[in-house]
Amino acid sequence: MARDHARVFTTIWSDPDFSALNGDEQRLFILLLSQPDLSYCGVLGLTIRRWANLAHNTTREDIEAALEGLERYGFIVVDYDTEEILLRSFMRNDGLLKSPNMTKAAVKAAVAVMSEPIRTALAAEFERVHETLPEPAKEVIGKGLPKGFGKGSAKGSGNPSRTTTTTTAPTTAPANPLGHADARPDEGSRFDEFWSLWPVGRKVGKDAAAKAFRSACRRASADEVIEGARRFVNDPNLPDDLNLIPHASTWLNAGRWADPPLPPRIGTQLSATERNLRSAMARASALPALEA
Repeated sequence: MARDHARVFTTIWSDPDFSALNGDEQRLFILLLSQPDLSYCGVLGLTIRRWANLAHNTTREDIEAALEGLERYGFIVVDYDTEEILLRSFMRNDGLLKSPNMTKAAVKAAVAVMSEPIRTALAAEFERVHETLPEPAKEVIGKGLPKGFGKGSAKGSGNPSRTTTTTTAPTTAPANPLGHADARPDEGSRFDEFWSLWPVGRKVGKDAAAKAFRSACRRASADEVIEGARRFVNDPNLPDDLNLIPHASTWLNAGRWADPPLPPRIGTQLSATERNLRSAMARASALPALEA
């Protein structure tokens, strides 16, 4: 039976992972989630031309680019060989696995999937939610999934019409409202490395900075972000006045790791501290000399 609705949590709009996507990627995710032919395990056929035709100003290339973005950030798994696509956390967040009958339908749909990378991702998703399920649903999964399901190669196929490389399908799914991808395993955990670089006098709002760092690692690698921070704090033209140095969260949210070196400071452009000191010295020199 074709689906007649899709569950989208309102918290999606406050999710930094979803906010890190561009507009085309966000729209495509909602489009995929609301397709009537999305199976009970979150898989549907790859129909790029049909999706492009749903808006008069959308091209096939637009859809392909958005798919690449969603896959890069871990929202989906795409197999261009079998022409299948998986919304990784659909089963968990749709709540259908709470029902043994719906679980049976999800297992049946999963077994019918042809793509090995997608089967691997599905096996990881079943395992992820296993402990949260009622016993009848666990029994259905145990009996319904064939032995060795999803244990094959995780090598996926890139889009043959674009200059992409063979990728490995992610096997873990995130835990946020719509299953948006967590920061890449080695990246979100490197916040302490980034934080250690920031000027001591501006180390405020650590939680906000950690959140901004995680979001930044959606748009660039941790190496790029950390190296950019290192260049910034070691820039010889960094202001002497700490008040002129942005908080780490502000710097991250503005994507400033990609900024060029700071412009040279002109001799007449003094920092606030230097200006205040010189002003005080000038006022002091203007006072009448004290008589002995």
